Amino acid sequence: MFIEPMLLATAPTPFSDSCYIFEPKIDGHRLIFSQQNDVVRLYTRHNNDCTRQYPEIANALFPHDIVLDGEIACVDPATGISDLESVMTRFQAKKADKIASLTGTLPSTFVIFDVLQINGKDLRRLPLMQRKEILASIPLPSASFGIVPHIEGSGEALFEQIEARAMEGVPALDNAKMRPAGIIELGANPTHKKAFYNVVKPLITGEDRNFVYVEPRIRARVKMRNWTRSGMLRSPVFREF
Repeated sequence: MFIEPMLLATAPTPFSDSCYIFEPKIDGHRLIFSQQNDVVRLYTRHNNDCTRQYPEIANALFPHDIVLDGEIACVDPATGISDLESVMTRFQAKKADKIASLTGTLPSTFVIFDVLQINGKDLRRLPLMQRKEILASIPLPSASFGIVPHIEGSGEALFEQIEARAMEGVPALDNAKMRPAGIIELGANPTHKKAFYNVVKPLITGEDRNFVYVEPRIRARVKMRNWTRSGMLRSPVFREF
């Protein structure tokens, strides 16, 4: 099962903020690990199947169905830093004998930073820190798996350490208590839409194939029937900004 990952947007400068957690950026390539009914599939962020390139990852099973988001790394034992050239050598290998040889000489590690689904339950609507807690509680199936550490608030201090070690960078993840509450399809007329488009551009923080992400600075009043059991708006209709 492929779940499209959320992509990073570049901040102008390092920053510290108690509403964010900060992690070291792994110099590798994005990987979605999907295990369904004891069958593992590995996907790049562009939905390309790369299962056969990483047998040490694909052959390790969790005790339950799971979908994980992370990064493939090839760590230099002398520095403890992932080497992108080694990762690309692993990724580009296609022949079985070459892959088998590289598994011994350039072992890969799947470094996880998020759990998207477990036992068929979609976790993406949960707060980030709750997903982090779930991830930390999951036993890893082999030494070829790891979890990215994070700190709260001190982004600039971490950035200095990352920069000193010539590593790739620092992702900042919003730790606020906000969460999706539903999709509003009804009620916004052309005037409302035009007003929204005129003010939203400076608030855009990133986008992917399905969504444009913006800072939560614009409030709207909506009419709804009630709340669903999962905490979502039932039959919401836009009223006004």
